[in-house]
Amino acid sequence: MLTAYTNYVTIVIVPHKRHTFGPSTMKKGFAAIAATKIDHDNLLLRSIDLSQERKISVMVLTFLNKHRHIGLLILRIGLGLMFVFHGAPKLFGGAEKWGQIGMAMASLGIGFMPAFWGFMAAISEFFGGICLILGIVFRPACILLTITMLVAAMSHLGRGEGLSGASHAIEAGIVFLSLILIGAGKYSLDEKLQGNQDESN
Repeated sequence: MLTAYTNYVTIVIVPHKRHTFGPSTMKKGFAAIAATKIDHDNLLLRSIDLSQERKISVMVLTFLNKHRHIGLLILRIGLGLMFVFHGAPKLFGGAEKWGQIGMAMASLGIGFMPAFWGFMAAISEFFGGICLILGIVFRPACILLTITMLVAAMSHLGRGEGLSGASHAIEAGIVFLSLILIGAGKYSLDEKLQGNQDESN
């Protein structure tokens, strides 16, 4: 070890240990390089896989977004058919059936003319279901159906049936309320008539 003194700094020189590079050292080096390359290739493959997954996800979402109006049509037809099915026996059940249905208005404090209110409820369910299927006078039909479901839910709750009894009416009412805002969609008579009116103007 050599020590050199200057005016301000002491410099110490220490001889380093000599390293020899034999075959074993070279093998270790090549192995490390190969391992690094493998890790890099794995990372590259993973990034390619993730990129492909993102592309597939975007393609699927784009495809679904293009067909959202078909989804709305399926919802309209399915829900409309169910309400036609439920409304038909009420509508064709006669005055006695209408009176029984109209008694639900008592939950709102309305006890007069139960047959009239029952008839209106049957009309809204049966013809409202048809309007849902065809997509015609759609929003007015949804407003009537929302009111009908509100009365039905309050009737169930008033009889002490709780949410288990009123859940169907509440769920349907939420759907109809949402459809008032959404509209009938592209595949509807309302849209067709509106398009023809715009062309004539």
